[in-house]
Amino acid sequence: IDVDENGKLRVKWFSGIESLYTEDVPLCKENTYNSGKWGSLNEWSFEDGKVSVKAKSDIGVKIFDVKAKNFVIETTVQRKDAVSAGVIFDVFADNLYIWNRVVLLDYLKNEVWLTSARNYPKINARRFDFEKDSYDLKVLVVGNTIEVYVDNVLTVHHISERHHGKIGLFVERGEACFTNSVVHKISDDES
Repeated sequence: IDVDENGKLRVKWFSGIESLYTEDVPLCKENTYNSGKWGSLNEWSFEDGKVSVKAKSDIGVKIFDVKAKNFVIETTVQRKDAVSAGVIFDVFADNLYIWNRVVLLDYLKNEVWLTSARNYPKINARRFDFEKDSYDLKVLVVGNTIEVYVDNVLTVHHISERHHGKIGLFVERGEACFTNSVVHKISDDES
């Protein structure tokens, strides 16, 4: 916990969690499911640890062949002109219509959301003023607890039932790049 520039307390990322990591799986290779299976067909590029996409009219979802029960997904999200960008997890049985969670950096509404695709209910959200183009995003998922950290500050905390599944990247209407993207599996993982 520290104090921000306005004198308010804020919860920050605890680096001690990193001692629980059992395996690191980079999300920078084309070990993914077909773009266009959900949302519009988009061109995804993979180069030097960077994943880029431009979703022209809908969403771009790239699901990696990575499953985990307990994990941290970490990435640097650089917005070019996307409406929102983030990560998707708990993709169950290769189906976006049931049992998934999406963490969105919503640049138009200035919010960080926890939602689910395809109907996008606002499960949990918090106001966030996006003042720059690039943010470090960490999503800690352990059991039924989901915590979202933006630039190492806790932004969303939520507890809900989960159904473990695959993990991926998400972009809505526009272009974004993801760098240093990795899933850190945490001990006692049943994947």
